[in-house]
Amino acid sequence: MKILILDDMPVRHTLVRNFCSEHFKNRELEYFDAYSVLQAKDFSLKYNIDHMLLDHDLGGPHFTESGPGTGYEFAKWLEECPQYAPSGSFFIITLNPTGRANMIRALKSIGKPIQVCAFT
Repeated sequence: MKILILDDMPVRHTLVRNFCSEHFKNRELEYFDAYSVLQAKDFSLKYNIDHMLLDHDLGGPHFTESGPGTGYEFAKWLEECPQYAPSGSFFIITLNPTGRANMIRALKSIGKPIQVCAFT
């Protein structure tokens, strides 16, 4: 199972991996660690991702508005290019309530399950 993690904090990649190990027990997991929108797009173009765990605030101030360089930018790209969406679910892992709502709104049109699970 291929899992894309989009988050700018390496420690949260570790937390997410632990979560996935528990959530997807007895499955062989392959992780794709993206720290930017560009890396997430690159992995999505190259691999058939099964699940995506997406943060909003990437490498900038926390609780930032949705715009360039955020998880929302990636969500909007997926909305425009749904063929690169995961075959399974989206997991929104941001603590930013406005960013979370914007990402969910963009991803809903793709028709894949969306779960919210924030990691601190």
